[in-house]
Amino acid sequence: MPHFYRYRVEDNFEPQSRGRTPAAQSPAPVRREVAEGAVAHVSLLGCGADLTIPEAGAETNKRNLNYLFTQLENTIKELKDENKLLRQEVEKLKDRQHPQVLQVTGGSSDNAQIEKTLTTKIEKVEVRMEEKWKEDKETFSLVSGEIKAVSNLYKTLETNQDLFSSTTKTELAGLASKLSNLKAPLEAVPIQDSLPEEGQEQLAEQVEQLKLKVDSSISSMKSLVFAPLSVIFDAVRSEDWVGEDGWLPYTKLNINLGDGMDMDTGRFTAPVSGVYFFVLNVYGAPRDAVVLSIRANDFQEIASCSGVGKASQSVVVDLDKDDTVAVFVNDKSKLVDTDKNKFTHFLGMLLRPDTIRFGK
Repeated sequence: MPHFYRYRVEDNFEPQSRGRTPAAQSPAPVRREVAEGAVAHVSLLGCGADLTIPEAGAETNKRNLNYLFTQLENTIKELKDENKLLRQEVEKLKDRQHPQVLQVTGGSSDNAQIEKTLTTKIEKVEVRMEEKWKEDKETFSLVSGEIKAVSNLYKTLETNQDLFSSTTKTELAGLASKLSNLKAPLEAVPIQDSLPEEGQEQLAEQVEQLKLKVDSSISSMKSLVFAPLSVIFDAVRSEDWVGEDGWLPYTKLNINLGDGMDMDTGRFTAPVSGVYFFVLNVYGAPRDAVVLSIRANDFQEIASCSGVGKASQSVVVDLDKDDTVAVFVNDKSKLVDTDKNKFTHFLGMLLRPDTIRFGK
């Protein structure tokens, strides 16, 4: 219900009667006497002023004042520009977060649904991470097993080489003893009382042929034992690789028997013709695809491998001398390696050279 108030003359509605503090009175300006001296003109943000400075060192003081005000003006401009950029970024962030705020603050039912969805996604991610860890562990175990098998095979080969060397030396010593025993009676018997001259020439020829045959047999046995696995390399990386189309280089060679691998170019050059075995293992960034291929002579693709986060491949190939083998990386691949965790391995070994290839 409306009501009325009758104003009275004695009512005072000045600001002081309503409980407000009256505005403070500005003090009267005080004029100061300016001391006589040199005058320096300065400006800041379009406003100029004259400052009186002492006569002593006037020029230096003028320069310093002008430099000081110039730097101050530049700093104020930079701060204004930076403030403008920050305001723009804040506005962009507000625009991006606005739909999310509307969605979250829509109601308790919407929040519960969002929480449920997020929980489900987190559980799926955890399950996927656990599966990936198991797969990576299996891959590492497989590569470790292959490396251990190669190491054991190499140790066995060394043992066989030592055994064969000792056996060959013993046989050669026995053969030399027999030849010396055979030569001694021939020298003891006068030539005229022994075989005729034609028979002596035939005997000398047979002895020479026997020596050549023994030397050839020994050389063949050495090639048969020493040639397989005489060419082995293991190239690794100790730093990340950002994808670009090109050949994969390496930072270290764990072994390079035969000097076939050039880690700077990433190319292996076959020192002898024969059958070779190659193994490739890489580890990429999680959820990123890795696409690689093993190529011979730059253009012939002999094996391909791809995967999400990791990839591995092995191949047996017949190479001629001076053929090249290298790993080609797709431009979208990203490999992860550190000095402590060298996941990238490219291994190669000679299984059997052409010199002892049976059935050829």
